[in-house]
Amino acid sequence: MRHLVVGICVLALIMASGCSTQQKPADVEKELLALENQWNDAYVNADVAVLERIEAENIVQIDSDGNDFSKAEDIAEVKAGIYKVKSWTREEMTVRPYGDTAVVNGITRVQGTYKGKDFDNRSRGTNSWIKKDGRWQCVAGQSTRITEAPDAAKAEVNAFLDKLVRANETGDMALISETFSGDPEIVIFGTDVAERWVGYGPFAEAMDRMFKSFSDTKIVTRDRVIQVAATGNVAWFSEIWDQSGKAQGQRYAMKGLRLTGVAEKQGEKWVVTQWHGSIPVAGQAVKY
Repeated sequence: MRHLVVGICVLALIMASGCSTQQKPADVEKELLALENQWNDAYVNADVAVLERIEAENIVQIDSDGNDFSKAEDIAEVKAGIYKVKSWTREEMTVRPYGDTAVVNGITRVQGTYKGKDFDNRSRGTNSWIKKDGRWQCVAGQSTRITEAPDAAKAEVNAFLDKLVRANETGDMALISETFSGDPEIVIFGTDVAERWVGYGPFAEAMDRMFKSFSDTKIVTRDRVIQVAATGNVAWFSEIWDQSGKAQGQRYAMKGLRLTGVAEKQGEKWVVTQWHGSIPVAGQAVKY
């Protein structure tokens, strides 16, 4: 992804042309660490002037999806507010000087928004610097996303689904709003033929009406299956609910309610981005 790229990088060494007085390695390390910090702060502050100064005209940056982007494209996204950084934290950083070239690599955590969506990512990468005309500039960068361990991500999704069950048992609309994406394009299917909602707003209105008519709700879950994508921030899930309680004062019981969905980790929390509920009927709709 675009936002994982800048901050730390690795590159083949490039030998600077011409002769210059070389700095001591300790001085190079101090100067480049300062420049890396300035570069990171420039994204937080949307300081285009600093980006112009630090990035070489022919810089090539490659993000964790294998996409490359130029200096002009980078600055244009910052100017337009497409890429907004709220915080940039360095966890480790190493500088390796080679005369008038140097490689900086390490780990950073970046939080912000890209194209309107929250992100919170850790990446490991490297930047290659070259000193020309007495000034250091970054000429290339590459970043690799550090994905969460599958077991840890699966545990998070499991706890998230428990919270989703609790929201439905208690009729807690605040908790529903925390567990479902506010995306206007989210698609949600209920058990009734008319229950197809596009966008969180219509779904929330229907849920609020339903909760006001329900009481004594109990949900027992079983056969839960969770699959987490390699990126660690998208999961697919399915489970079966046995739900009972009262609706408009009348006792009801739904056995074997089938639920499937997609969850995405946005920032620090997981949210449902697609949901489908159905009640199975005996026999086949079409014999085969």
